[in-house]
Amino acid sequence: MLITNGIATTSRQTTSNDDAYAWVNTSAFKAPSDNYEITVTVAELSFEQMETEVLLRVTDTSSGYFCYEVLVNNGGGELVQINGGLGGRYVELAGTQFTISGWTGTGDKIRARVTGTNPVRVQAWHAPAGNPTAFVSFIDYSDSSSNRKQSGQPGIGFYAANAVAVSKKGWADFSVVAV
Repeated sequence: MLITNGIATTSRQTTSNDDAYAWVNTSAFKAPSDNYEITVTVAELSFEQMETEVLLRVTDTSSGYFCYEVLVNNGGGELVQINGGLGGRYVELAGTQFTISGWTGTGDKIRARVTGTNPVRVQAWHAPAGNPTAFVSFIDYSDSSSNRKQSGQPGIGFYAANAVAVSKKGWADFSVVAV
């Protein structure tokens, strides 16, 4: 993770699904029942193929990291469940692929919310830079699977498939509130 002029991005090319990520640690975040909402603002410095990711219920262990990932790449993406991270242990959740109408890049906001334990509900919205309070839903997913993420911290992540994409997109701000 790299912070330059207040923008968080990745400092390296990603290989084998080893996304760069950061999360709010347990001692700094005490939301009731790990139900929270993250709002982030996109900083798109160049229109490169790179994922910017909102991470929900992150846990990090010696065997990898686990979470829900709302990935956005140039106005489209999907909801993914990360089950260890390294080596491609992830599941693309059926029916969650999206295209965001009105995507402009820099200044657009993504909001994601996670609530419940059985089922876990993951929701996500977009607001364009020109109207940053006009959020429109693009994900509403319910997870009752045995792999559902019942607790964990909020975070952000990046995937840069090539060296050109490194440091080209990021998050300009990050806020979390308990819900």
